[in-house]
Amino acid sequence: MRTLKIFVLIFINLLRFNKKLTNKAREFHTMEEPLKAYRFIDNETLIFMKRIVEISGAKIEVEGTESINKNETYLFVGNHQSNFDIPLLYTYSPIKMAFVAKQEMRKIPIMGKLMKLRGHVFLNRDNPKEAVKSIQQGIGVLKSGESLAVFPEGRRSKTGEMNSFKSGSLRLALKSGVKIVPFVINGSYKLLEANGGRVKPANVNIKFLKPIDTKNYKDAVKLTEELEFLIKNELKESI
Repeated sequence: MRTLKIFVLIFINLLRFNKKLTNKAREFHTMEEPLKAYRFIDNETLIFMKRIVEISGAKIEVEGTESINKNETYLFVGNHQSNFDIPLLYTYSPIKMAFVAKQEMRKIPIMGKLMKLRGHVFLNRDNPKEAVKSIQQGIGVLKSGESLAVFPEGRRSKTGEMNSFKSGSLRLALKSGVKIVPFVINGSYKLLEANGGRVKPANVNIKFLKPIDTKNYKDAVKLTEELEFLIKNELKESI
């Protein structure tokens, strides 16, 4: 029943967003005020995201928000267990952000268009030239004052285990000069992926770690290794 409710909610809201949000967001982009477009979309979609989490029955514990400066721009970097990670992070982070998403998301009717207007970056890992363009786009988003979030695993683990991090997306922080906020999500896979695609209640912990100043790094590979080690250890401790 929870699964059906969420799918119906997504369908209804996408139809509503197609009329209400895209036209207004385009107006802001035409006026060269993308941040206003992002905030306008945030105000509408946050209600939708909160409702998805509520229907899931998830019991959420959040830690570490006190270390995040709401007036600063960050690259959020963390592990990826579930399709619920984006609504969870978007709902409970004190800063709303765009996401680095896989290329296939762009093709979803209505959603792909809305994501583009919101500043989300679509990354094609199989095409190096296109990937470079996406990284440049992401750098532009960060330099404009808008935070981004990335899952360096590249795909959901669908379990409590964590896949290896890929270094490409971490160049966003090095090139833009913004700080990184590592985050750890534990238990989100139990909401969906562990149940054969059915939504069931679960306990989920979201922990934001202290920001890391990327000015101390010149090598994306080393930065990636240290972040992977840090987040993996925090994940083990939260189990």
